[in-house]
Amino acid sequence: MAQFQKQHFIPQFYLRNFSDETGRQISLLNAKTGRFVSGASIRHQAQRRNLYENVENEKLLGSFEGAAAPIIRNVIETHQLPEKGSFSHFILVAFLILMHARTPTHMDEASHGLAQLMREAIKGHPDANDLGDLTNLSFSGTLEMHFSAVFNSLPYAIDLQAGLIQNKTNTPFVTSDHPCVFWNPFLERKVKWASITGVANKGLVITLPLTPFLCLVLFDDGTYKLGGRSRILSLNNLNNIRDINVLQGVNCSQLLFGGSGLLAPGEMRRAIETAKPFRSSRCRMVGRGMVVDSENDSQGEMLHYRKWEPRINLEIPGFRLLKKATRYQLTGSAAEPRNPELFKKMRGYEPSWQGSMNIDEVIDEIRKEMKCK
Repeated sequence: MAQFQKQHFIPQFYLRNFSDETGRQISLLNAKTGRFVSGASIRHQAQRRNLYENVENEKLLGSFEGAAAPIIRNVIETHQLPEKGSFSHFILVAFLILMHARTPTHMDEASHGLAQLMREAIKGHPDANDLGDLTNLSFSGTLEMHFSAVFNSLPYAIDLQAGLIQNKTNTPFVTSDHPCVFWNPFLERKVKWASITGVANKGLVITLPLTPFLCLVLFDDGTYKLGGRSRILSLNNLNNIRDINVLQGVNCSQLLFGGSGLLAPGEMRRAIETAKPFRSSRCRMVGRGMVVDSENDSQGEMLHYRKWEPRINLEIPGFRLLKKATRYQLTGSAAEPRNPELFKKMRGYEPSWQGSMNIDEVIDEIRKEMKCK
C-alpha cells in the first residue's frame, strides 16, 4: 500500500513530454510566488499524499493512464488521431476528462460547491447555526460521489471530436498542474448565468498540450471546424501560441511547466501575467430558481451552482464556427446540451459498470451501453 501513498494527479509519462533530454527534469514557474526552477524532478511534481484515500481509486485511474499512454504516444509520433467512436477515441476522451477531474483544483472545487449548496439549502432553518458555516467541509465525504459523477458523465462526451494544433513557431506550448482546460467560446458570450463547460454542453472545447509543439483539442464538431479534413491546424503566428498558453496561465492552480529551452521561462511568465485579470475573478455562485411541473400542476425551488470557468474570448485562426452554429437559437435550458435527445435519455442513468475496478470490465460495459444509446 505504501506505493500508493504519494499519488500523482498529473501522470509522469505526460510531464516527460515537456522534460529535458534525460526525461527526468522539467522547468517550472510558481504562479503565486514567481519563483522559477529550471531543473525540477518530475518524480516530485504534481503529487499529494493520500489524495484519493482509497487505493482502488488510484488503481483505476492508473489503469486509464496505462491504456491512454500508448495512444497519446502514437498521436505524438504520427500526428494521426483515432476515429471517433473507436476504442482508442473513447480512451482518449476518458483520459482527458479524468485528468481534469482528478486534480486537487477540481476536487476542491467540487467540495466547496457542495458546501455552498448546503449553506444555501439550510439558510433560515432554525437549526442552521448548529451546523456551523461548513467552510471547512472535508472532501473525504464527497470523494466517492465526485468520482461517481465523473464516470457517469463519460457517455455524454463520446461524441466530442478530436483534433490537433501544431505549433510551427520557436515559442513552446507550456503546461500546468491543471492542464486540461474546459472552455466554450460559443456560449461564453451568450450565457452569463449558467455554467457552460459541462461535458454535455453545446460548444464545449477541451485543450491539452501534448508536447511543447503539439496540442490536443476535443471539440463539438456540430459547432466548430478545426483546420481541414484531417482536423490538424498549423499555427505560425507567435501571438496565437501565446494566446493558447494563456489558457494554462488562467487554469493552473499554482505551477506552470515547460521544457528546458531558453524560451520557456519567459513564456511561462508572460502567460501568468496575461492571465492575472482572469485568475483574480475565480468566483463561484449559488442561486435559486423556480421549477414548474406542468404534469402534476406543482412547483418548487431548485438550487443551482455555477463553478468558475475560463472566459477569455480567445479566438484561434482556423478554429471557427460552423454556419449552422451562427444560426443556433438557445433552448433556455440550464444545461444547453449539444445532443438534447441523448441528454434526455441519460437522465437518471446509472451505468452497469459503476463500482467496477477492472479497466477491461469498465470499457466493455461502456461500449455495450453506447451501442444501445
